[in-house]
Amino acid sequence: MDAVLQLPLPETLKSIIDRQVAEGDAPSEADLPSEAAPRCAENEFLPIAQAGIADADAEALFQQTMAEVCATWRQIRHDKNAPRTG
Repeated sequence: MDAVLQLPLPETLKSIIDRQVAEGDAPSEADLPSEAAPRCAENEFLPIAQAGIADADAEALFQQTMAEVCATWRQIRHDKNAPRTG
């Protein structure tokens, strides 16, 4: 005998499921996991994941750029304050 565990879904996920059912991607909410989950994942969750990756890449690029700017600024200040010889 298989046990079924039912958990409440977050509202965001519930609205995605409701929309998938309304658009005909699944005959019912119960059928969504077996019939429409791959389409739902591709259409709904993949773009969210890709956006998160892009955000992480942008943040890493920003951090790298800021580190380079700070290093350049420190070098400029150091050169400006360095004793002049000759």
